[in-house]
Amino acid sequence: MRSSRMKFVVLVFGVLGLLAAACGSSDDSGGASGGPDKVKLTLQWVTQAQFAGYHAALDQGFYADENLDVTIQSGGPDINPIQLLISGDSDIVIQPFGVVLTSRDAGADVVSMGQVFERGAFRLVYFDDLGIDGVPDWAGKTIGLWGGFEPKVSAAFGKYGMNVDSDANIFSQGWDMFLDGQLDLASAMTYNEYAQALAGNESDREILLWNPNEEGTNTLEDSLVTTEAWLAANPDIAERFIRATGRGWIYCRDNPDSCID
Repeated sequence: MRSSRMKFVVLVFGVLGLLAAACGSSDDSGGASGGPDKVKLTLQWVTQAQFAGYHAALDQGFYADENLDVTIQSGGPDINPIQLLISGDSDIVIQPFGVVLTSRDAGADVVSMGQVFERGAFRLVYFDDLGIDGVPDWAGKTIGLWGGFEPKVSAAFGKYGMNVDSDANIFSQGWDMFLDGQLDLASAMTYNEYAQALAGNESDREILLWNPNEEGTNTLEDSLVTTEAWLAANPDIAERFIRATGRGWIYCRDNPDSCID
């Protein structure tokens, strides 16, 4: 990536940062008419436990406590959150931090204003009979890789003097392609697809994991992403949104059954 594109603005909070922000006091800030400030949030994917903290903040009134009127829009395969940001159809979107890097590299003015997860859950899964002992053994392999997760895998190739574009076959993953044997390695989250792989594995082969955290090439998931222009114009709204979101995740930590419901 060009260095001029890599001068990004990022306020990284992580889990501890969100918890600290949640302890702050709210104020009476609001829109010009005195009503609540409207914020449209677009999820990275369809509604699931990955986004429980945001729904809890909405349902428990934490956003309202910060004088925010938050609308949550689900993501999905036909929704491009970054395009919604650029077009002004969303104020904040949830995306892997790798998307921030690749979007800025392409010229978009997107920035990360908060980081929700402290540790990455992304893995590559593969069967133990492929003879893979490390990244160098990926050469010539077929890898199912989700959009936005390229930087961590590309960096792993580069670490060993390889190039992801020329030394492997990259496919936009369909999950069933892994269990059907069409992919050598496939993208998975530890809290979702990995469990599906274990449940769907009807062979006597063991499913192994490559962990970019251990490789030292990880970029975190679930960044709160907006545009430079929106953040510059609405720093107070951003602060209140992060504070209320932190309260939502604390609620889910303390009340997991309620959050699941």
